[in-house]
Amino acid sequence: MPRALSLVRLMPLLLAALCSAALWAQPARVLDLGSAWEAARVQDPAFQAALAAQRAGIEPEEQALAAMRPNVSLTSSVNQVDLQQRVGSVTTPYSYSGNNSAVVARQPLWRKAQTAQYAQAAFQSRAVQEQTLLAEVDLAQRLSAAYFDLLFAQDVIRVTDALLLASQGQLQAARRGLEAGQGTRTDIDEAQARLDMAQAQLLQARQQRSYARQQLEAMVSQPVEELAPVDLARMQAQPLEVNVDGWIALALEHSPDMRLAQARLDAASQELSKAQAGHLPTLDLVAQYTLSSGENMYNPNSGYQSSQIGLQLSVPVYAGGAIRSAERQALALLEREQQLQVQTRKALELQVRKEYYNSTEGVLRVQALEQALHSAQQLLVSSRKGVAAGSRTQTDVLNALQREAEAQRDLAQARYQLLIARHKLRTLSGVPPAQAIATTQGQLVAPPR
Repeated sequence: MPRALSLVRLMPLLLAALCSAALWAQPARVLDLGSAWEAARVQDPAFQAALAAQRAGIEPEEQALAAMRPNVSLTSSVNQVDLQQRVGSVTTPYSYSGNNSAVVARQPLWRKAQTAQYAQAAFQSRAVQEQTLLAEVDLAQRLSAAYFDLLFAQDVIRVTDALLLASQGQLQAARRGLEAGQGTRTDIDEAQARLDMAQAQLLQARQQRSYARQQLEAMVSQPVEELAPVDLARMQAQPLEVNVDGWIALALEHSPDMRLAQARLDAASQELSKAQAGHLPTLDLVAQYTLSSGENMYNPNSGYQSSQIGLQLSVPVYAGGAIRSAERQALALLEREQQLQVQTRKALELQVRKEYYNSTEGVLRVQALEQALHSAQQLLVSSRKGVAAGSRTQTDVLNALQREAEAQRDLAQARYQLLIARHKLRTLSGVPPAQAIATTQGQLVAPPR
């Protein structure tokens, strides 16, 4: 019985251990760019803050519309009055209670400032929506950069591991050659120096991988174990069909930066209209209903009931110069937005040109590095054959290994930079971030589902 009881007590621990082992035995889930994008849109705090700002930013439009609707107010007061009336030498005390209640309804009929305020709020709401889109574009760019930074760090580690293993083999071969009388001490020193350099490079690459993984995990709020790599068969390393002027025209027409600048300019224009409306009269429809009792000491028990409806016209005469000052302020703000729009246009053109040339020249760089890698691999084969024939040394082999590793690293970096440049070019020209992510995702190896 004691043994059976001990087994019963151990059953939960055994089940937990088996479940844990089953989880560890499962293959690591491959994260692709599309899945990372879906998670980042929900988990990234910067983008969630932008969404919250959008929800707050669209409310002023409703508030401005409410100012143009009827306004109804109810007031009520109750007073206890104690007074003494003195006529000559006769003093008469009075004590009574009075109350007054009123309902006032006001409907603006013509208020230029409120109309301008509503139009301005609509432009500001549109600006907030464009800012949210820009935050989404920024998230897509940050996510793709972190994704490919992590892939590049993994490629560097893989190449450096191969170089480290080869350097260790060359060091052992140099030592055996010296013992057999076929090598020199210089070969050993050279191999040891290459080995030490490879170990330092591997340490640096691991640090970069750790930082890139932390960046990506911070955006998706989940552990990142394995990424879907680039599919070289589907990677479009082809020249762009549209020239740079065509991309600039698309960006100026569809870029959220330009739409945001225009919305801010329109809002500033309405601010000027609102300031100028300070010189204009206002017209309201006013209706009032009043109930009162005990309002005077001569007839404290009396009550009154009144109803009023009519038009109220207000004409500004002099405000101490405040309206002129508001006009000058609005004009200055309008000029600022005009200059900022010009600045946005110029900055957008420069950025489009930069990413366009990064894309076009990136294709040529990838092709050149592919040829350089092929040459480095051929040099390595020739150097190894030369060592066997006695015409090359181990140092030549190490040099060839180093060149091959550098060519592999540079080629991987050029491919990632090309993908990022084309992603930025699409988003700059107004392509929705989700569509740009999907286009880039199409050039990755599809992970198993």
